[in-house]
Amino acid sequence: MVSTLFRHIEMIHGNNPWGKILDAGTGINSLSWISQLKSESWTAVTCAINMKADIQQIISARQRPQDRLLLGNWADSDFMVNERFDTVIADYLLGAVDGFVPYWQIPL
Repeated sequence: MVSTLFRHIEMIHGNNPWGKILDAGTGINSLSWISQLKSESWTAVTCAINMKADIQQIISARQRPQDRLLLGNWADSDFMVNERFDTVIADYLLGAVDGFVPYWQIPL
């Protein structure tokens, strides 16, 4: 079942192409949704090793060769520095960052 938030994103996005998608703070729900979209590719980032393993198990059947699940930290200024995306999903990243790195939402 697609969440209300993701349905709202789809509604706002309309018929525009998704292109290359970045899920900047991925989780099982967001990546399950993103993996069903008609995109060129998706890149999903988590900073939690256990989360990456859990997601990999669930999503592996839908992961295409061009899709990536990365372990990374946005506080690292060199992380993905030359990457470009058409669509960025950052719902969890922006909402939960205060619990991991207090006062870092504005610079992010």
